[in-house]
Amino acid sequence: MTNKKFDLSKYRGITSDSRKVESGFIYVSIEGVKLNGDDFIDEAISRGATLVIIQKNSAYKNDAIEILRVENTRTKLAKLAHDFYQPQPKHIVAVTGTSGKTSVAFFYKQIAELLKHKSASVGTLGVLSNYAKFDVGDTLTSPDPITLNQILADLHAHKITHVAMEASSHGISQHRVDGIKFQAAAFTSFSQDHLDYHNSMEEYFAAKLKLFTEVLKSGYAVLNADIPEFEKISTALANNSRIKILSYGRSGNHIKLLSSQKPDISLEILGAKFDTKFYPEGSFQIYNLMAAIGLAIATGMKPHEIVEIVPEIKAAPGRMEFVTEFNGAKIFVDYAHKPDALDKALTALKHECKGKIVVVFGCGGDRDKSKRKIMGEIAARLADTVIVTDDNPRTEDASSIRKQVMEGCKGAIEFDDRAVAIAEAIKLLKPSDMLLIAGKGHETYQIIGKEYLHFSDHEEVLRCVG
Repeated sequence: MTNKKFDLSKYRGITSDSRKVESGFIYVSIEGVKLNGDDFIDEAISRGATLVIIQKNSAYKNDAIEILRVENTRTKLAKLAHDFYQPQPKHIVAVTGTSGKTSVAFFYKQIAELLKHKSASVGTLGVLSNYAKFDVGDTLTSPDPITLNQILADLHAHKITHVAMEASSHGISQHRVDGIKFQAAAFTSFSQDHLDYHNSMEEYFAAKLKLFTEVLKSGYAVLNADIPEFEKISTALANNSRIKILSYGRSGNHIKLLSSQKPDISLEILGAKFDTKFYPEGSFQIYNLMAAIGLAIATGMKPHEIVEIVPEIKAAPGRMEFVTEFNGAKIFVDYAHKPDALDKALTALKHECKGKIVVVFGCGGDRDKSKRKIMGEIAARLADTVIVTDDNPRTEDASSIRKQVMEGCKGAIEFDDRAVAIAEAIKLLKPSDMLLIAGKGHETYQIIGKEYLHFSDHEEVLRCVG
């Protein structure tokens, strides 16, 4: 049986996990990094699968079961999941980029909400909505297609109409978001990350570009006009009349930043000038706001109505989140765990700080090692005091990770205990200083080995200051 359309109503469910197969299910064989789904087909059949979908060139044969051979089982799984879990919210938008995805999605959710639309965001923070609660466990930025489409169908069942979704390079390249009917997609920024997964920066960028050239079928591309990649994305979309570009930034044609003297900002949106106030810390957050405004316009919201509610927008949890003051110094927690994000966070504080900047950070284990020294160099350049500690060492030797970071900041202070590092940093603070605790943001755990141990930077700060 070759690739063809078939009646989904005949089947009770879809899965790529043989352990989850039930009677009347479709089993889709996916070849992963460590496991090949073909090895579990017989188990899936024994559990009741009535259709098996495999790669066209698969060697598997079984005349006793209906088999569908396709070019790409990942793409097929995503599209089947989309078709199976219906209906879904009317307005769905995506956000990609190295940094800013979570904030843009969170800002969009708030804009829609403040304008009386039932909304949600899906991504690193899980599924956030004032109208429904979801426990999806340790959510990836872009969940697997079955989980993702189930979430979207559940959101629709709760009468949610507007959803913003983070789209990671992993999620795009693994076809997790294929088939979803996005009205718009935004591109925030591009810098080094995930080179443990992608072989090069070119491959990493190509993965993100696919959101606009392959996944987004029509609607709007909301693009940051102030990044070098703007021209590449624009050129890739030049011949696609079904996708319109909304550009933002100081060079933006549609959403232009005219001036900013926090909290006052001036924007030109679709030719009209607006003055408003925006309180989240950091100039980079203004760019995240403009991206969210672009997505809001792409889904039918009016510029003058959007601008009216901007002063009510709050920062996403763990994203340049002000925790408290101690001894006249401000303490912030931020998720920055990559070079560009750390640079932006520290640069933002440098513009505001009248005293000295102290930074506490580390790097995750089993991840891109090439960014460790670079992040050390950024911290040494932008902070007055650098404290290097553990992030999520995972299965790597924590002292080795710290050593690699400190190659870029040789005068840094080192602590092997993150709680001690935070406590010692707070002791150093004097009036007008600022402390940035970077890397973990909203996370409430630390991964040591394969164990998840409860740990929150936010909680630790409050414990230390009493």
